[in-house]
Amino acid sequence: MTRSAGSILIPDCWKRLRGNPRKCLGFTRPLRWSNRQTNICLSRFGKRGCYVKMSDLELDRLLAEVLNDSPKTDTPQDRRPDRQSQEDKLVSEDAPGLVGVRNGQIWVQNPRNDGSPAKLVPSGLKILVNGVVIKETVYLHESDQITYEPRIDLVPPRVEVIKSPNNLLAYITIAYGQRIEHILDDQEPKKLITLATKAIPHPTEPPTFAQIVAALERAGVSHGIDQTSLSQLSRELREGRFVIARGTPPGLSTDETVEILFSENEAVVQQNKHGNVDYRERRRLSTVDKGTVLARKLPGQPGSPGLGVTGEIILPIPPKLVYLVCGSGTALQAGGSEVVATKAGQPSFEAQSHTYTFRVSPVLHIAGNVDLESSNVRFEGSIDIRGDVKPGMIVFSGADLFVGGSIEKAQVGAFGSIRIRGAVINGTITAGYPNVTAFQEVAEDLNKVLREMGALISTLQQIYSNPSMSRVTIDFAQLLQRVIDMRFRNLPSSVTGLLAHLRHIINMLPENVRVNLADLEYYFDGINLLRMKNLDQLQTLYKNFSHAITCVHQKDPKPSNLLLLSAMNSKLRASGEVTIAGEGCYATQVDAGGNITVAKTVRGGYAISDGGAVTIGEAGSEMGVTTLVRVAAHNLVKIERAHPGVHVYVGSQKFDVTEEVVCLRVFQDPQGNLKSNYRVL
Repeated sequence: MTRSAGSILIPDCWKRLRGNPRKCLGFTRPLRWSNRQTNICLSRFGKRGCYVKMSDLELDRLLAEVLNDSPKTDTPQDRRPDRQSQEDKLVSEDAPGLVGVRNGQIWVQNPRNDGSPAKLVPSGLKILVNGVVIKETVYLHESDQITYEPRIDLVPPRVEVIKSPNNLLAYITIAYGQRIEHILDDQEPKKLITLATKAIPHPTEPPTFAQIVAALERAGVSHGIDQTSLSQLSRELREGRFVIARGTPPGLSTDETVEILFSENEAVVQQNKHGNVDYRERRRLSTVDKGTVLARKLPGQPGSPGLGVTGEIILPIPPKLVYLVCGSGTALQAGGSEVVATKAGQPSFEAQSHTYTFRVSPVLHIAGNVDLESSNVRFEGSIDIRGDVKPGMIVFSGADLFVGGSIEKAQVGAFGSIRIRGAVINGTITAGYPNVTAFQEVAEDLNKVLREMGALISTLQQIYSNPSMSRVTIDFAQLLQRVIDMRFRNLPSSVTGLLAHLRHIINMLPENVRVNLADLEYYFDGINLLRMKNLDQLQTLYKNFSHAITCVHQKDPKPSNLLLLSAMNSKLRASGEVTIAGEGCYATQVDAGGNITVAKTVRGGYAISDGGAVTIGEAGSEMGVTTLVRVAAHNLVKIERAHPGVHVYVGSQKFDVTEEVVCLRVFQDPQGNLKSNYRVL
């Protein structure tokens, strides 16, 4: 066997004396083993012994001691205490005894030198030390015989019935009986330990079916027992939690609701008789008259009562209530269940939680422009437009109208007064009723068509109310055509004659009247009756047409004034006064029932007043543009500066301006003679 330098062979007997191998060689000091890099460490084991690696200095000392040779003289470095001496000192120190639990058994290690023995504190189990039961802290040694007896607890089978908080479900919990063995739990060795136990359950017997029935009776469960589950448990009991009974839940209550009887902004796409769609008519504002029912509260209905698993009655959740709040222009009626409009205007509502607030505004506010996005605007009340009216659009107000911008190639009208802050270019503006007499000419024809349409609707309602009609399936348009052919053969021709009579004055009618008459023309022209979808659509057409009749029958409307900044190539009409406060008007036709006042220029076109004076800053132009000014008899025309080509009419008498003049006054004297005063430049 080869040996490395600095190693010696140690006999096999050292294997049993690992803590003190030097005694085998006759050493007086014990030799300590270590697995760290100390002076002496275990290298490897052979059949005859083991090799121990040593430093050169220790090897010299060991050989000198074995051979009875005196060691080498210590050098200054040798006088320092080596690591082996320090370890020998540590071996000689006291160490306490230890006690621990491993694999359920108590084991003890004796103390070293004068160390104190290990201590044990019993708890919960019967501990015997040398056959004696200990009840308090005891010192232990390796020589003690330590045993213990496990504690056995027996748990009977358990059946528990639990009901849900709403009493609609019952659960049954089944647990087998158990034999619970309490044994010692493992612990690391310490000087003092308090014994701890762990429980090991062993199932024993299941509960009986009689115990399950008794548990249901104790819990009072009598309704909705699941007989299928109960039958399965009677055949095969198993542990777990199961639904054993289900109650009858109460019926759902129907909450109060609010039926809104108007649409705030109705979008429509309608083709004309040529199949074309006018996208300026995609949206129509909802307007209501005074007395219109806006909303109706529908009562709620409580649900049917339920039955719990214990047999008691479970009341349903009460219906949720809604509250109607009336804002401006609305009021409650029918015991607080209906909201009615107290004035004409645009209806609106706001819903927050279960509260509905209704309003009717006599003024429609439009923050931007009137264009394709907003569609044409027709409103029964006043309109306040902050932007412009774009080309091709139509604006009509049943009261007053304000436009904060300009109007270009648009038709604008109002029953009340109109104020325009900007200019009018290629537009048509109508304020009030500029020609009431023209409406009276068609009044009889309008009334005739209205009477026949009312009779048609009554006939259709009578047909639908007949019980025999419930057995017949027929398209509404076909039914309408059949009824007209049988009883109202003259209605389409009456509509055609009315529209023919209106051709020459159609542009003088208010815009909403024109729209209603256009709808009437569309549906009663040729086969378009077949486009009518239902009776409601026919009734809406009748209502709109009736409103047009009401407008036409206004005998003495209030004069409506028109105020604007300037106009070019436009038509301006007002039943009251017309005032142009800016640059004036160019190539524009001005018709008024009252005074006409133009602060600056009237060039081209005409200014005609049926019942007032005309005041103009400058009329005509140096190029001689023809400009006409007309007033009724005995009214005054005042022009501060007039150019050749200006013609002034007072009644049937005419005054022509042939040279440039200033301070022109044209009037009639009390005898009806035409007079004029002016100064030639």
